[in-house]
Amino acid sequence: MLGPILSLIMITQATPTADLTQVEGWRQNVVINGEGYFPVMDKMPDGRAVVVLRGGGGHLGIGGRLDLLFSHDGVLWHSKRTAVDTSADDRNPAFGVTPEGRLLLGIHHQASYNGHNVYTSPFSLARDLQVYSDDEGLTWSDFNHLELGEVGTHSPFGRIIRLQDGTYLQNVYGEHAPAVPGIPEATEGVRDYSYVVRSNDEGATWGEPALIAAGHNETTLLELKDGSVLAAARDDLNGAHLDLYRSEDKGRTWSFLVKATDKSQHPADLIDLGQGNVLLIFGNRRDEERDIRGILSRDGGQTWETEKQMRLTTPVTGDFGYPSAVVMDDDLLIVHYMAGEGADTYDGTKAKCFATLVPIEEILKTTK
Repeated sequence: MLGPILSLIMITQATPTADLTQVEGWRQNVVINGEGYFPVMDKMPDGRAVVVLRGGGGHLGIGGRLDLLFSHDGVLWHSKRTAVDTSADDRNPAFGVTPEGRLLLGIHHQASYNGHNVYTSPFSLARDLQVYSDDEGLTWSDFNHLELGEVGTHSPFGRIIRLQDGTYLQNVYGEHAPAVPGIPEATEGVRDYSYVVRSNDEGATWGEPALIAAGHNETTLLELKDGSVLAAARDDLNGAHLDLYRSEDKGRTWSFLVKATDKSQHPADLIDLGQGNVLLIFGNRRDEERDIRGILSRDGGQTWETEKQMRLTTPVTGDFGYPSAVVMDDDLLIVHYMAGEGADTYDGTKAKCFATLVPIEEILKTTK
């Protein structure tokens, strides 16, 4: 394998991009074939990585279910088990692990399919279901239906995080919810609103919704050492880029920080790499050859190197993305999906979930 000198090679694109796929120690493998959409990853108390991902269908499909896999090293994945598989399309997970090992799972339970199993969005037969497991996903609690006032059509997203005071935060996005405190009047053309909900009982129940941003969806969350919370939200109005927001009151109110990515670069995950270094990773869906990219903040999320993107995975074509990452020893472990050459959006047989290990040392030195 070629050495780390290639970490400074620049790819000729709209934003200068350093290629980390050639550095020493970079590795990529397949987590699972024939499924893998929309993965969300966290770590068990003993350090194992655990990922929830979609199987049973393609990007769409009434047979959709959510599966779990575990790994000690990000290379070998095992103990596959099904978390949720109802008669509807179970998709779009939010996922997190408590310090005691309870698995927290939010599900977009989508039943908007006609008698021919074709998705028909005007049906709007969708619900946000919340469950948890205390035995590593072998059994699960009863479903808890999450409602935002009278609005039931919305979806969870991303990693569920635990704040320093023991509160859990989860992103949900969807329709205008008048019952959410401080939400502005509904605006024509604004389809999605990004919210945060919280739990004070280890994920058993959720409530206290707060608005992050109108005109946004698919938002990832991260608490920093100083107690502030970052959110990276996918813009739904102006080209599907990523905007960064910050909260100083545990997610109750939010302020805009910066436009972080270019058009069609979404959705995101946020990872604390330590010593003030925060990494934003995202799917670069702008170019014909698509990859997972990242940008850094070196001052605890205050400022961002938005003009210095780094390539973290090898390029592919077609439907792909939705990265989720955790720190594994000296490496960053990233999972993301690629749909492959299926017959249509309902065909998930050619899909796969990739796992990529990138040395954190190379990430931190590349864009200096």
